[in-house]
Order: sequence, then C-alpha cells, then structure tokens
Amino acid sequence: MIGSVDRLTHDERGSSTVEFVLWLPIFIMILALITNAVFLFLEQSRMYTQAAQTTRAVSMDRETAAQAESTLQTKLGVNYTVDVQPKGGGLRGEEVHTSIKLPAQHAVIFGGNVVGALFAQGEIAVKVTKLREVSSSP
Repeated sequence: MIGSVDRLTHDERGSSTVEFVLWLPIFIMILALITNAVFLFLEQSRMYTQAAQTTRAVSMDRETAAQAESTLQTKLGVNYTVDVQPKGGGLRGEEVHTSIKLPAQHAVIFGGNVVGALFAQGEIAVKVTKLREVSSSP
C-alpha cells in the first residue's frame, strides 16, 4: 500500500498538461488583446487616409464640402460620423477640416469577451486640416 502511494507522489506524467491548461486562457486573452489593438490601429490608419484624400480634394476645389462629405460617408458606411468643413475668412474659407469618428466597438474583432470590452469603449477619431490651395491659373 505504501509503495503505491509513494509511486503516485513521484509520478510526474501529465504535469505539463495541467500547466498548459492553466496557461492557455491567458495566452488566448493576450492574443485577442493584440489582435484587437492591431485592428484598431489599422482602422485609424484607413480613416486618416480617407480624411486626408477628402481634405485635399476640397482644398483643391475638386469637390464642394457637401459633395465630399456625402462621398466619404458612402465610402465608409453608416457607423461613421463624417464632417467636412471649410473654415476661415470668406465664403470659401482658408482651411478645410475633415473629421471622422467611429465607435470603437465597430472596429474590434473580439468585442464580446473581457478583452474586447477593454477596447470597445470610446471611439476612434481622426481630424485632418489643410490650407486651401491657390490655383495657378489666372
């Protein structure tokens, strides 16, 4: 009897499996955290690129602010808040401001778990300001 108890206390088979099962959820949460962060940064980069292109189009008088805002809203979708405003002196304004906002919950992949809840609060926002470009033609 004592021999079988002694044999069980020295048998370490399966101990790595227990450690693996204990650490696996932590690694999965870290992976989800990193994935959510990457998707947030990718979305912010995409939003910035779209805002910069729209601001440039309005600053060069290729589009009016209303046309640019409508086009940008169509490109991005309904979850985004888009605002294109010429500001400054005169009717045309001296600067063009474009801002885009998106609730963060629409940009994360793992939004339904504890890790996703950390990222799903707040919003992603970008703002681009550009001076109007003067046309070189008389």
